Amino acid sequence: MRLFFLIFLTILFSFVQTTGFSIFGVKPNLALMAVVAVSFFISDIWEGFLLVLMSALILKFGPEVGNKEIIIFSLIGAAAVFSKRYLIWQQLINCLILLVVATLLFYVFLSPSFILSRIFLQEISYNIISGIIIFASLRWLKKIYF
Repeated sequence: MRLFFLIFLTILFSFVQTTGFSIFGVKPNLALMAVVAVSFFISDIWEGFLLVLMSALILKFGPEVGNKEIIIFSLIGAAAVFSKRYLIWQQLINCLILLVVATLLFYVFLSPSFILSRIFLQEISYNIISGIIIFASLRWLKKIYF
């Protein structure tokens, strides 16, 4: 039941991202934020890699995503799933760090000049907010249902 819900949540955010969802003209990377946040609630690394794969497949068929973006998304998502086990701080802090690092890495490889823009600051803010909301919601649900 837990894994099914985490898969559903990741798929949902990936589909929302393919619709061109934006906040004041800025498109947060909901799929990447979902993968990072959900990775803290999976029981083994293979479940995390499954979530990354499913999310990447959904994004692959989205209207605005190219192959380079899918590969970078998949590598960063897999790295987040793997590395979250080795971070030493409290889980919320670990999640926050991974949200920032994942967003930065995504643009370091895709468009380094974009990092210096105001839109990037807005996007990273939205990514952090959406990732923390996902994380906090899952933590709350874990106490009640999981």
